[in-house]
Amino acid sequence: RNNSMILLLRQGAMMDPIDTAIDPAAELAKAQSHLDHLIQLQQKKEAEATDEKSHENNTAAKDDEATLLYKRAVEAQDDIQFIQLQRAVITLVNNTVKSSQRDGTVNEGGAEAALSTAKDQCISLGLILIRHANHHRNNNSKTGQLYAKMLAWYTNLHKDTRQMTCHLFRAHLQKEAPEYPSNLQSSTVIADTFSPSSAKQQQQQQGSWLVVARYLIEIQIVHDAVQMVQSQPIDGKKHLSPQWRFDFVDELCRPIAERLRYHFLGEQSGLFTASSTSSSGGVESDKVSTMDRLPEWLFRYLREIMDNHGAYSVVMIEGAQPLIDAVVDSVLVRAQCLTAAVDDSNASDAGPSARDVIIQLKQMYCGLSSTYFLREISRMARHALRANSFLNHPDMVGSECRDRNIALRGIEQLFLFDDLLKKKIESDQEGDPFGIDPILYPVRMTDTFLTPREDLLLWWMGDERDMAIVRLQKCAASTLSQTEDDSSPTNTANKQLCPPITDLFAALLHSSRSKANSFSDLRSQQMYAANVVAPICSEYL
Repeated sequence: RNNSMILLLRQGAMMDPIDTAIDPAAELAKAQSHLDHLIQLQQKKEAEATDEKSHENNTAAKDDEATLLYKRAVEAQDDIQFIQLQRAVITLVNNTVKSSQRDGTVNEGGAEAALSTAKDQCISLGLILIRHANHHRNNNSKTGQLYAKMLAWYTNLHKDTRQMTCHLFRAHLQKEAPEYPSNLQSSTVIADTFSPSSAKQQQQQQGSWLVVARYLIEIQIVHDAVQMVQSQPIDGKKHLSPQWRFDFVDELCRPIAERLRYHFLGEQSGLFTASSTSSSGGVESDKVSTMDRLPEWLFRYLREIMDNHGAYSVVMIEGAQPLIDAVVDSVLVRAQCLTAAVDDSNASDAGPSARDVIIQLKQMYCGLSSTYFLREISRMARHALRANSFLNHPDMVGSECRDRNIALRGIEQLFLFDDLLKKKIESDQEGDPFGIDPILYPVRMTDTFLTPREDLLLWWMGDERDMAIVRLQKCAASTLSQTEDDSSPTNTANKQLCPPITDLFAALLHSSRSKANSFSDLRSQQMYAANVVAPICSEYL
């Protein structure tokens, strides 16, 4: 792909710039003059109409002539729009040719230079499509057909440029931070690379990692804007598609997914190999015992990557999001220049400007990287648990369960992990005026593994209820025995004011509320209240 792009650039360097002598103002004046002439002919024919014709014939003739006049006016308007769109394409091609002539012949291995040219062409073509988005709805006109061809051109160009950018970004990540996400130092290297101070030092280096990262984000932003104007008009709040992906964050999540696959997936994964023994019976026994601790080890590993190793707190918060905000602002400036360069005085039906679309996207991208990262982490955890048949092994759940505490500990870990992600999102979105797109919410472990299985859900709720009641009964018996042993007036008054069983009851209610809110399904919340909370309250009273 790189060699093909290099050959095209060499051929482009030998081309002369396309003549841009077409004056849109003159063409517009010509079309307006033609339209005025049609109106004059219409008025002349009306004046020469004879009185002998009936009123019905005159009305029919006027209707026919008015329809013809309107049709010709629409054709004239289409000619004007076609010229404007052609002018934008000619300018784009001219700039590409001049850039090739200025840079000279591309050397072998100049993938970064080829990427720079392809990225500029992809971004410019995308902004043109955004600016003339109102033409894509009329494929019968010349302008609509030209727009459709330009959209197909952009789709292929975006696909190739995106693949090349992801490949180069991956190579830089492996070179600059090969240990990521295994330690905090590698995360610090990434955050420092994407920081504003590093941007000033590397902005002149065409092949730097930061430049490739900026290219990846720019390509994504403009592509999302093109998709937005194709799907619906720009008005009101927009939501991301369920299939939407963020390439920049996906590439930073890729090393985490690879390490997770090694440690927790497959028969020879690092987790199971460490616990294996030489005997065949021992292997099965140790594998089951490893499964007992799977949720705890998995979630602990992810917490260490996010916090202790800085993949979330350092890379996403301090490195990725500031870079995304800076790139969105730079694309806004470019879109503003494009809008200012276009004369809209004669385009009353012009669509939304590129700047308006990018502003909509800026609101979507506000604080997006950290939330998207948490969603991907939750999806990795869900995949690892599903691949290991969590809560489906007969030794963990069911009538043949050898130890019911195994499943109970695993379910408790699900609630703890959901609560961890929820607190991180609440902390990051503090003061965010735009809120979170529903598509970006992390996957809830309880909704995945507990809610769909009503038999397992009821079994767990019954154990929750029984354990809470036993704790209340033990606390009441202990309080009663202590009261009989120590009957001093001061101690008795204090214990009557706030006895220990009241503290325990308040703690149980707080825990129950947290677990009930972990369910997104209203029916599951109601079941929890009826099967757990209500019996706890009755026992306390």
